[in-house]
Order: sequence, then structure tokens, then C-alpha cells
Amino acid sequence: MKKSKILITTLLIFLFAMCISPITTFAEGLDLSEAKIDIEGVKFNYIPGDKPQATAYKCDPWDELYDIEYEYWEEMEMDETGELIPIKFWYSDNNKNNALSEDKKIDVFEEGKTYMYSISLKAKDGNKFGNNSSVRVNSTKISSVSVFNSGTILFVTAVKTIKPTAPVQL
Repeated sequence: MKKSKILITTLLIFLFAMCISPITTFAEGLDLSEAKIDIEGVKFNYIPGDKPQATAYKCDPWDELYDIEYEYWEEMEMDETGELIPIKFWYSDNNKNNALSEDKKIDVFEEGKTYMYSISLKAKDGNKFGNNSSVRVNSTKISSVSVFNSGTILFVTAVKTIKPTAPVQL
């Protein structure tokens, strides 16, 4: 009886220790250079009058090795050559957003205007992204991925373009 109590107590202590040990212990062998980054929860179903929101979260085994630096919306307008160019912006990073002049900020989404979403990821603790890193956003593979700043920044541009419309009233 005493041996079984000791065995059960030892087993419970071991299981408890495994539950509270940092996940990074298992992530130490992971390398961002060929990571398959998975970002979920990005909101694209805005209607006119909605304010942009930071809703993205990391959902992959590499999530302890990088942070979401900021989410980014651009209001796009067609120029005289027919090319879409950004004219207004919104950053989930308050410092970047507050640095914009008021006439360059997106406060709310407007009906009929075109908006493009991008996201910037930043490696932590000396880790580096590689050119072979792949990114999925809301389960969709994104091909427009660029690595900057000697591998510490992974910028995923033109993830999705939206044109908010008012809901149909029945």
C-alpha cells in the first residue's frame, strides 16, 4: 500500500512538472528559417462604420520564437494609371498609428472603398526568419512574404483586400 502511494505521488509530481514546464523547452530545436507560420483569427468581415481591430493570433509550434509586431490596413485608391496606391493607414501598434497625421489615418471602414490587410512578424531572442518560411493566414497560404532586417522581420503583404458593404436590409 505504501509503495503504491509513493508511486502515485511520484507520477503526479512528474505530470505536474510536465504541465508547468515552459513550452519553449520543446521549441528549442525549432528553427524559424523554414517555419510554417500559422496566423488565425484575422477579421475581414467589416461593414461600413466598423473600426479596424487587432484580432490575429499565433497558432503554430514556432509561436514562442516570434511576436506579431503589428497588423496593418491600407485604404487603396486607383491613380490615373489604374494602379491601386495606399492613401490612408491603420496600425495595431499605437506608436505607429499615433505617428500618422489625422488625414492619413483610417478611423472606420467606409462603404465602397478598398482596403488591403498586411501583417508584420518579429523574431524574438536572436531567432531569424528565412526565405523558406511559409505563412498561412486564416488557413490560406500567402505567397507575398518578405524577410527584412537581417531576418528579424517577416512582412506578409497583401494578405487580403476587402470592400466593405452595408448589410442587406430585408
